[in-house]
Amino acid sequence: MKKFSIFISIIALLIIALMPLCVGLAIEYGFKSTIGSLASTPEFAITDPQFERGYRTSKAHLILNTVLDGLAQQLSLDIQFQHGPLLLGAGFRGGLLAVNLQVNNVSPTDRFKVAMPEKPIYSLEGQLNFLGNCSFSDTYNPFSVMIQQGVGNLGGGQGSGRIDLRLQRLFYE
Repeated sequence: MKKFSIFISIIALLIIALMPLCVGLAIEYGFKSTIGSLASTPEFAITDPQFERGYRTSKAHLILNTVLDGLAQQLSLDIQFQHGPLLLGAGFRGGLLAVNLQVNNVSPTDRFKVAMPEKPIYSLEGQLNFLGNCSFSDTYNPFSVMIQQGVGNLGGGQGSGRIDLRLQRLFYE
């Protein structure tokens, strides 16, 4: 019985030790797959995609070029991932993955104005738990967009939500 307990303990420790590596590889594969999908769409052009995978964390960066009412617009996306099963940061918790995303306006124009340009246009922090459910909170900076049909204003705000992957539902408030 004692040998069996030691064997199970070693297997559990091995799984815990290999999990961050496996999560990092899965994130990198998903990032490259998404970049490939976006690159094949005419609405977006991606420049400078970078992905740095480590054992416990990974970082991704890309510039998303799009056209807004005939005017080129560049957005910078910076993403930081923390690989589970042990997630550190705002307290100790368990999960598969924690993510922090920031979207910044690279090319401000007269037609796309951000109220606080020193802050990200959009930021999101989220966590994916072991059951495949994601909880997140996000913040967006006030901005206005001038298009041929008029001006659209979006006031800043915050929200939080969760995604239930089993039920394929998004809950947001």
